[in-house]
Amino acid sequence: MGYLLKLNGMSLLYAFVLFVHIELTMNMYRIERLTGWADTGKLIDAAQVLIFIGFTVLLFTINKRWTGKQKWRYVTTILWLPYLYVLIYSFAALYPITDPQEVPLPAVGLIALGEMLVFPLYVAAIQLFSRDFAASFNTKG
Repeated sequence: MGYLLKLNGMSLLYAFVLFVHIELTMNMYRIERLTGWADTGKLIDAAQVLIFIGFTVLLFTINKRWTGKQKWRYVTTILWLPYLYVLIYSFAALYPITDPQEVPLPAVGLIALGEMLVFPLYVAAIQLFSRDFAASFNTKG
């Protein structure tokens, strides 16, 4: 039971990484209107890169400690998707778009779909590299 909770927790963190990236991209106009900053796009891009790097290191470390060499950890390559759906749906319900000028462009949706198609490769890469890294430190001999 504890391992299942760890898998779900990691999947939630994976979904949160993609959720933050998608929401920052989709709501760039809203952030600019609320803050009044002129170069919001550059700040959001920098924040996205820093968040992505920070969460990659965090997930790599957590994955190395929690899962070890077990094969069940590859379930997280799929398990993040329901969490992402819940996060996006709850954000849209809590903060609906009221101003028609804040509706994101249609191309932003295509970018988000492309990110969701590539994201399982990112999750699998973290799983693979953390397993190899954990195996190199757990050798007895």
